Amino acid sequence: MTTGRINQVAMALAGARRRTSTTPPLPGGGGGGVPHTRLAVRYGKENGLSQALPLTGNYLGSPMPFRPWMLPRALRTPDKKYNMMVVHTRLNADSLAMVMRQEAVWVTIVREPVAQFESLWEYFKMEKFYKMSLEKFTHQSYEKVARWRLAKVYGIHQMFFDFGYSTAEDMTAERMSHILETLNTTFNLVMVAERYDESLVLLKDLMCWTADDVAYLSINFRSSKSKTTKLSKEARERLLQLSYPDVQIYKFFLHMFDVKVEAFGHSRMEKELAAIQEANRRLTEMCVVEKDSPLKARKGMEWEEVVGKVTVRGDIQKCVDVARTEHDILNEVRERQKLWVVQGWRQPLSQVVVPPR
Repeated sequence: MTTGRINQVAMALAGARRRTSTTPPLPGGGGGGVPHTRLAVRYGKENGLSQALPLTGNYLGSPMPFRPWMLPRALRTPDKKYNMMVVHTRLNADSLAMVMRQEAVWVTIVREPVAQFESLWEYFKMEKFYKMSLEKFTHQSYEKVARWRLAKVYGIHQMFFDFGYSTAEDMTAERMSHILETLNTTFNLVMVAERYDESLVLLKDLMCWTADDVAYLSINFRSSKSKTTKLSKEARERLLQLSYPDVQIYKFFLHMFDVKVEAFGHSRMEKELAAIQEANRRLTEMCVVEKDSPLKARKGMEWEEVVGKVTVRGDIQKCVDVARTEHDILNEVRERQKLWVVQGWRQPLSQVVVPPR
């Protein structure tokens, strides 16, 4: 369900929990990462939550790790604290904590390193940047590729880089262990891309959300037009060696994920998975239409060629929001927040109405 990189962004969700009498919120924590960006942005939009956003696009800082000064005045809240931070950035936990509310919950996601890099390579057409095949890339030295990044951002061991680290030269086992423990104490939840629905169950429980809050359509699958790179077994092993930090991160948090699932309870997990699958079914039934349907949504559906998509109806806002591009929904959220600031924060953000364009 995921394409391109799994971005480590501050999905710090202060005020994004739904407090209920049956499910009390867990204690807040601190520090940054992204599960399904559109899902979180959609929730914030529907509930009128302030979001830490760049003035344009979906990336704060590049390639510098996050700093508070990166947040534009035109989108600032009165106290310079935000309910949510779900756009892409490099992790700087101390700086992120300065702009998030104290009760923020911090979430990230990890993905199997080889699958992630193959997808990254294809999505950003990195063969053109490196001027070599992926197979040949795996023969390069670590010292060379560690600092050779597309736009100074995208490259080898992307998770390690997005967590705020640069290279792993002279990395000792003790140092890697310290990094993993630091990340483990930073995040309330580390989701696993290969176990996405189980991850959503844990996110739903952590945030006191409903199954409908985390329902999704399978949009980010690779399209039939995309070119899939076939790696030899030897090249895969070389890529794993080049990706050493990400291999350790994935291995560690896959184990921690198993621990959380075990604590959650297998029978309870099965019931929650069934609830999400049913919510997905309802969403699909309500939203998905044929490609030639006169009801189909058009604006905001301009996906990249390497990404497949579904066709949804445009007369139901929720259907549009679950399928539109990340940039499109962020632009809407940004315009509303900008207007809120211009109006001097006189009314709740949820009541601000942006004039149609």
